[in-house]
Amino acid sequence: MWNLVLLVLGFFLSNRKEKKTESETSESGGVNINFPLVILIISGYFVLKNGLKNYNADNILNNANNDNSTQLAIQIYNAAHTGVFGTTEDEELIIQLGSQIKDWPKVRQAYLTLYKSELSTDLEKWLNPEELQRFFAAVRAASGSSSGGTSGGTTTGGSTGTTPTRDPNYPDLPYIVGRILLVNPNRTVTVKDTAGKSHTYAANEELGTATGWLKRDGKVYIYFRPRVPWYNPTWTATTQLVDANFVRFK
Repeated sequence: MWNLVLLVLGFFLSNRKEKKTESETSESGGVNINFPLVILIISGYFVLKNGLKNYNADNILNNANNDNSTQLAIQIYNAAHTGVFGTTEDEELIIQLGSQIKDWPKVRQAYLTLYKSELSTDLEKWLNPEELQRFFAAVRAASGSSSGGTSGGTTTGGSTGTTPTRDPNYPDLPYIVGRILLVNPNRTVTVKDTAGKSHTYAANEELGTATGWLKRDGKVYIYFRPRVPWYNPTWTATTQLVDANFVRFK
């Protein structure tokens, strides 16, 4: 809307500028910049850019009935916006929809085109770590490969059964699934179990098993399954996140 207003304003001012005489040119002999024309060009660019985005989104919606990936992208979005005001997430339905995704990159791209947002990022807002892990585990099971991105951070090596050396979702990071984590010296890590009880892992103590990476807000985190302390056998916890600076690999 504002792009269109700027476009009209720029066109109007540009026409007025052209009616002025050359005597209004700067006495210093410098270049007289036609600012209204600059506004017109910039506004035109954004109008065209947004128009192309809307065209792509409309084109995807028109073909939604014939494209399963687009249907799933829409259904996932709707499942995350239920209730009277559309602010309630149906976590179990989202996970169930994950079991129907056979082409994760295509669903993610359809979602990005439709809603101008990254699906993986939105899922991290809607689901807790355990639910996120279940969702991507369902995606991997449905696709039979590593195309499901992060599974609460978990990644797989694909249908060949070979273990990759780099993380499929973050190529700049190594593959860490199954590796043992230790708490760094002079650090402690506190984790809450399913009952809300806390347990603190001391420096150099074994923390648990890594399941994958997560980059968020400029920081790097590691998903892990906490190790049950031998002196607290009734303590249980779901998949957790820890700052990568707090731990090291065994």
